Order: sequence, then C-alpha cells, then structure tokens
Amino acid sequence: MGGPLSLYGFALECQAWVQGILTTPLPTTVVRARSRRDHRAVAPAGVVLRLVGGDDAARSVHDVSRRGLSFAAEESDLFARAGAIGEVAIEWQGRLRICGSAQIRHVSACADGSGRVAGAKLTFASRDDERHWANEVDALLDPVTCVGGTWTRDLWELFESSGYFALSHKSPPDFGRLREAFVTSSQRLERAPELGAQIVWPSARGVEASSSVIALNNHAVFLYHLARRSGPVPPGLLARELVYAVHARALRWIKDRRDLRWLVVWVQDVARFSKRAHLDFIERHADGESASIVTMRALEVAVHPATSEARAIPKAAAVAEGGPAGWIARDALRADFSAITLAARAQFPSSFIAAHGLDTFELSFRDWKHARLGRGREILVAEREGRIEAAAVLEWAEEGIHLFGLLDVLRIIPLTPGGAAAMAVLLAEAKRRFARRGKSTFVLACDPELPAAEWPSGSTDLGRTHVTVMSTELTAELAEHAWEVITGAPR
Repeated sequence: MGGPLSLYGFALECQAWVQGILTTPLPTTVVRARSRRDHRAVAPAGVVLRLVGGDDAARSVHDVSRRGLSFAAEESDLFARAGAIGEVAIEWQGRLRICGSAQIRHVSACADGSGRVAGAKLTFASRDDERHWANEVDALLDPVTCVGGTWTRDLWELFESSGYFALSHKSPPDFGRLREAFVTSSQRLERAPELGAQIVWPSARGVEASSSVIALNNHAVFLYHLARRSGPVPPGLLARELVYAVHARALRWIKDRRDLRWLVVWVQDVARFSKRAHLDFIERHADGESASIVTMRALEVAVHPATSEARAIPKAAAVAEGGPAGWIARDALRADFSAITLAARAQFPSSFIAAHGLDTFELSFRDWKHARLGRGREILVAEREGRIEAAAVLEWAEEGIHLFGLLDVLRIIPLTPGGAAAMAVLLAEAKRRFARRGKSTFVLACDPELPAAEWPSGSTDLGRTHVTVMSTELTAELAEHAWEVITGAPR
C-alpha cells in the first residue's frame, strides 16, 4: 500500500470466499517498507527535458518533485548516465521554459518493462526559474490548497467558527483589536514567500481549514494557526483530509527551506490533533540533540499603558519600578553572555537552545526586515550588588502575525540559586519594553509547576504547553507519521 512518501507492507490471511468476496482478518502488523524524502507527482503530457548545447532530443518527463524529476532515457543516451551533469531546459506544455542544470542520480528500468528512466536532481539557473518550477509542481502535488494573504476575511470567520478563538479561555471579542493588524501583516507575508506562508483549503463557504508557517529567526521555523471549520464538511470530503492537506503543505514549505534547521511547535494539552500528529512523534525522537520537549505554563501578562516617563527610561539601564530594593534590570553585555548561555544549557536541551538562539549573542531576523514586518529580541539581566542573578530573553513580533501573541515571549533564566527572586524586576522591565512596542500583552513562559500565588498580578493562564523542537531533517518522517495518524483516524 502506498502513502504520500512511503510503501507499506502487511500479510493477509485468506479465509473464505463469500459471494465473490475474499474475506480476511485485519493484519496485525503494518510495516513501513520504504520511504523517500520528497513528494512526487506524475508529470502531465507535454512536459519535456532538453539538453542545452547537446542533441535536440526531447526526453519525456515522467514525474516531478520540488527538487528534481525523472525522464525517459535511451540506452544510447550518454547524458542519462549516473553522475552526469548537464545544462537543461524544461519545456512545460509549450507555455513555459525553466532553465537549470540536472545531475543524474540513478538510471533504472521502468517497472512495466517499457524502457529506462533516469532520476535527476535539479539546480535552477535563477530564482525566477525556481519559483516557476515550484508553482507548477505545487499545483500537481496539491491542487486543492492555496497559499497567500488574500483570505483574511475568510480566515477570520474560520477562526471564529472552528472554536480557535475559544482556546486558552478566550472568546472572539478578545481578538477584535487585532483584525486590522492581521490583514496588514498577512498581506505583507504574502509578498515575502521566503519568510512564511498562510495555507488554506478554500471552498464556497470560505475557508475549510488553514495552517501557517513563519521563520522564527534565520534558522528556525514556527508552525501555527492550524484550524478546521466545525460541523459537516463539503460533500465527498472527510474532515481528516482537510486537516492533513493544509498540514502537509506547511511541512512541504519547511522542507523546501534548506537553510531552516529547526521546527518549533507549541502544543497544548487540550489540542488532540497536535498531540497525536506532532507531540507523539517528538516524544519518540526526543534525544535532546535532534528533538526535544520543554513543558511550560504560558501566562498572558497584561502590559499597562506606557506613560511618557516609562517611554523615556534609557534602554541601557533602568531600575525596575516596583521590584525589590537593590535590584537593577539592564541590557546584557557581551561579557555577560557566556554565563547566560551556561545557565541556559543547564535548563534547556541543546536543540531548544540552538533553535531559539540562546547560544549566540546575535540572532538574525533579515527575512522579517525585508518583508517590512517587525521582529526582534532583547536579552536582559537582573543585577543585585553588582552580581548578575538572572537573565531574561524578550522576543517580540509584528502585531497580527500570531493572534495569540505567542511570538511576544519572555523567558527567565536563573543564573544563581536565588535567581528566581529576580522575576519581579525582570517582569517590570519587560512590561516597560513591551509597552514601548505598543503591545498590550505578552506571554511569560514559566515553570509549569509555578504556584498560582506566584503568577504575575493580572495574568491569564493560557494553559500547560509543550514547546517542541525538531530537526528539519525529520520533516519527511513527521509528514508520514501525520498521514498515518490521520488516515487511521475513525471517520
């Protein structure tokens, strides 16, 4: 049996023929026999490959993926030899030419014995060629989902009707202030396909399901806004097909970004699909190095309106208003960072540290800048009597990108046994800094066992949350796991 990326094998025990039907019990074991990295699709008629500067023969293309293709090869075709590299032009049904080079990876006989086929890896001559190829391949791999920022009205209706806006003790009115920002940021994201994507399954009712991805920084990506319209689905479809389609396309986007090394997903205890399709997979692979899970409590902390006095406080050093006497909150210096990194390594797995840039003083958000979307990070320390007791990593993003504000985060890292007492001073300074950014709330990622009596005043519990980190090298296997989970779900 074939899945999107794998072949599965199982044994059937034939028992009896009943009215022309062979009955057999369900197999007790299903084995994933073989897997490939990339999704493939059969090329439509009229797609051919030509060797530039060589013979003028048109070689019929059999199947395509984002990274390569296979084509018909003759025994006498010197180009179609394993290891051969040549400059090629791909003619797509007479309406498009895509230029690049092809490296032959294998040559083998067709399964039906009709001839030979050569598989090749493609390198494109320009970014435009790569985009043209991606558009054609995506239309074959997934003709039902779309990517872009033009569905903001329908997405908003989806978030309301699906119950997404009711998560974490929220309700739709809580998000009204973000609607205009959501529209603006979505439109900017559409013009920056290298930064992220909003994926939807559109229908006559609006949008049936959605998912979004965005680069957290220059080497990690965030998967979020997964939702499906509640109630009956359009005729001929299953709810699980809708969810799988948008989820799978998000994972394909991640696989195509070779510079992104880590996938970060926040999974709440109440999120059934995310727990089965994502958290269960990470738990099986969690070794700290290639995958990890950090469980925390997400507390939404209210930011009081910034006064002119608060806005004027110098960024380099500020005494935390309302904090314990003798404490000072200030920006971390390079000289402080080795101690901060050492403390972070004692608190978090190495994959978590790498994904969130806790091992480097500098972290790039270049794609955000190119998209004219705000994104940044500040590292603070709490100091008492000249000694650094704790650090805090403050991250923020353009309003409207994540509707629950999960990219506006404060993480506190104690550096000494008494460092936990520095929370008040760091929180006070974080409130001032988020206020200067025009934020009304931010998320404090704290110990899941922190007693409610010690939560910041006026904070809202968004729930116990698992922050999962996974190497993008595991993306193909995650995609297949999600397919197995969804396909095996009851109707």
